[in-house]
Amino acid sequence: MLYAQLSALKVSASSLDSVLGHIETEIRTAIERRGGSRGTSLQANTASGEVVLESFWDSGKAMQESAATGVLTKHSLTGGAESAVVTENYRLAAFEHHGGAQTGAAVQITRLSAEPSALDDAIEVFGDTVVPALADMEGFLSAMLLADRDSGRTIIQSVWLDTAVLRAGRGAPAIQAEAMATAGCAIRRTDNYGLLYDSAQLG
Repeated sequence: MLYAQLSALKVSASSLDSVLGHIETEIRTAIERRGGSRGTSLQANTASGEVVLESFWDSGKAMQESAATGVLTKHSLTGGAESAVVTENYRLAAFEHHGGAQTGAAVQITRLSAEPSALDDAIEVFGDTVVPALADMEGFLSAMLLADRDSGRTIIQSVWLDTAVLRAGRGAPAIQAEAMATAGCAIRRTDNYGLLYDSAQLG
């Protein structure tokens, strides 16, 4: 079982390039040098200034130790962040890979809520229904399901060839909502980002 840590923040337009550069060089290096690291992935919405840094880990202990270092904080970004860094921890419950993602790929993050007792059903529905439906859509590259068994918070992250392909496949959120509802999950929000890099080794 692998683990994922998502760190989200909002950055001012004037500082976005410098903050992203700092994360990709300094922060990425600090995280990936730690024991148990499986790599990182960086996504950003340049219109809104929203940034998501994902790190992947061999164990929950390694992930928690990474969080304790405070390597990514508002202070560490030298004033470029407009908000505090919000960090969430998940288990990587399922992962489907159909093609390698390059810089410029589109990333869609859909947040769901469910009763913790329903997560096993949600994982089954994701693998049996959601993934095959997404895989039939043009430009689909990969999808993962992240789950927090304590709270029931769940994330479906899908990666697509580029933004144009993602926009053309507008039915993806509806497909996910309909399928995951059968497992008692409700979609809270869906956000789109551009991929800056992905060094995660999840196989």
